[in-house]
Amino acid sequence: LALLEDVRKSVLDTVEVYNAAINACGRAAQYEQAVLLMTDMHQRRTLPDVVTFSTAISAYGKGTEFEQALRLMEDMQLNEIVPNVITFSAAITACEKGTQYEKAMLLLEDMRRSGVRPDVI
Repeated sequence: LALLEDVRKSVLDTVEVYNAAINACGRAAQYEQAVLLMTDMHQRRTLPDVVTFSTAISAYGKGTEFEQALRLMEDMQLNEIVPNVITFSAAITACEKGTQYEKAMLLLEDMRRSGVRPDVI
């Protein structure tokens, strides 16, 4: 939580700083804090990138919030940000942890259709 406040108070509100903070939230299983950081980014007009979305999707997956992870995949499309192998892997893992195996398989198919090669991550 202290990290969240530090980022919010920081004048260094770059996408890289937010990405690092969102990643730290995910590692600490604090997906709610990751969401707050993304909201803060939006309010400060700091544009998210593929790393932002990938780390937030991963944070949701660790919190077994697969629906929210899938919603972020949709948000990426709205923001014209192309998911990469890490993004897809995080979303597939979120579905797996939520026992949503059909959705995971659909994501794998979407991944292939979009030209992203599945990888071992």
